[in-house]
Amino acid sequence: MKIKTKLMALLIVVVMVFSGCASVKMDVVINPNGSGMIYMTMRLDKAAMNTELKKEGITDAMMSTYWQTLEQSFKEDGFTVRTVTVDGKEYMQIQQLEKVNMATELNFSDNSYITTDTYYTEIDTKDMMGDAGDMGDVNAIANSVDMSKIVFEVSVTLPNNIVKTNGTISETDKKVVKFNVPLGKKSVLFATTKGNVALADVQKKVKAANTIAKPKLKKIKANKLKKKAKSASVTVKWNKVKGAKKYEVTLATDKKFIKNVKFKTTKKNTITIKKLKKNKKYFVQVVAVKKNLVGVDVYSKPAKKSVKTKK
Repeated sequence: MKIKTKLMALLIVVVMVFSGCASVKMDVVINPNGSGMIYMTMRLDKAAMNTELKKEGITDAMMSTYWQTLEQSFKEDGFTVRTVTVDGKEYMQIQQLEKVNMATELNFSDNSYITTDTYYTEIDTKDMMGDAGDMGDVNAIANSVDMSKIVFEVSVTLPNNIVKTNGTISETDKKVVKFNVPLGKKSVLFATTKGNVALADVQKKVKAANTIAKPKLKKIKANKLKKKAKSASVTVKWNKVKGAKKYEVTLATDKKFIKNVKFKTTKKNTITIKKLKKNKKYFVQVVAVKKNLVGVDVYSKPAKKSVKTKK
């Protein structure tokens, strides 16, 4: 499970609805052994939210039910919920702690690179809010508030002192960097403990990891049929693609690959597809697949050709 989850989207929507009444903070901790932890904290200013709810016609009786339902909902999703008082204000504090895989689960997007010495991730809060799904009309909410005034905070802790970042290094702990992430915009979070690691170099590495070359089809052969054969077969061969962990081969009788589809995966650069219709034109496509830096499949553009089976 990534940081980018439906629950995160819910928190952002709540902040948007109750602008100025809530705060969201994410603490990402990377340990020296490569393990990681995520602390997610949201505080809801109960008095301020009650004022907003009353403006919408919510009665005191309904408000009590609202808070009970909200608390139960968060608990069911695995959050710890309690009431805290800060600077004389009462808040509902919602927290969640997860121990996760550093390289694949501390990222906000597929465009990420995370090690024990470098943290890089791209975050698109607008895309994240789209994950809210059935939680409400996010676009309508976004259009009704000034999102430039709404920020959620992300802090990242690395095992050693941070020497380069586009965030703000803590004055009390040089291993911690803080980022204020505006809603509705794309942001880049970068921090490293290595003086020879540059942001541009990391971005280049991430871009390369999310790209894979298109295969080149070398041969598509309609194989000869044996006597009394009930079906036909086709052999497809292509060049090996650097970095590819597997290839996906699709055959169909239409260009949109919807009708009479045959789908196969292979680690080799050749495959024979059997049980095809005789004397029939088939469209063929081959896609190379690899894993990026956070373990997500990256697909090449498809190489396409057509072939007619023997009759």
